[in-house]
Amino acid sequence: MPSISGLVVPKRAVPILRWIAERDDPGRELLEKALTAGGQQLSRAAIAERAQKAIPSAPAGTGDEVVNAVLSLVTLHFTHSWKIEDIADRVASDKGLSLESQQVSALREWLTRVLRDPGLNALAKGYDLGLDYPAIFHTARVLTDIRPVFGTEPNRDLIGAVVSHTLKIDYFVRSGHDELYVRLSDEDLDELADAIARAKEKGEKLRAFLNSSGLARLDEFMQ
Repeated sequence: MPSISGLVVPKRAVPILRWIAERDDPGRELLEKALTAGGQQLSRAAIAERAQKAIPSAPAGTGDEVVNAVLSLVTLHFTHSWKIEDIADRVASDKGLSLESQQVSALREWLTRVLRDPGLNALAKGYDLGLDYPAIFHTARVLTDIRPVFGTEPNRDLIGAVVSHTLKIDYFVRSGHDELYVRLSDEDLDELADAIARAKEKGEKLRAFLNSSGLARLDEFMQ
């Protein structure tokens, strides 16, 4: 297990954590209630909206930033086997936040309570498992073009053409972003369409099984 002494708050998370620490007790309590949702399992988007509305004076996007920071910290609990209270203490004490002693204590206590919420824990684990792949799909396009074919004679008259398709897939990897180009024929497009249709059918059957078993479909809450 990695040592928690190596935990450093990323620069992008410093402003929102400092903002939370600077709220008064009633403000942090409202934010906590918005995030924990009284034991309900809510989607990421719904939690972010609740967090945004909890502090009416908060700048636009604050709810998203709060949820991102909290889910990232909860994920460390699973991936590194660190205790919640140790994560909260390490984060609140990070010198990069430049907090006063009273704010450090307030943020530590607030994080300890919020990071223990069952709904946030389930959502964080769903994200961790659902996105634990070497590559994550972003977008796709199929480019169709015609390529002329010329003769071998010196005048090189046009003798025909070839119609082909190129599947372009944009995806994310740990190092950033990449692209893949694959040439496809009409028959390949049919095969790809059949494979996608079969995958969607299998997905529906698995979701029906989860619904009948009473298990939560966490992929629904990751949006």
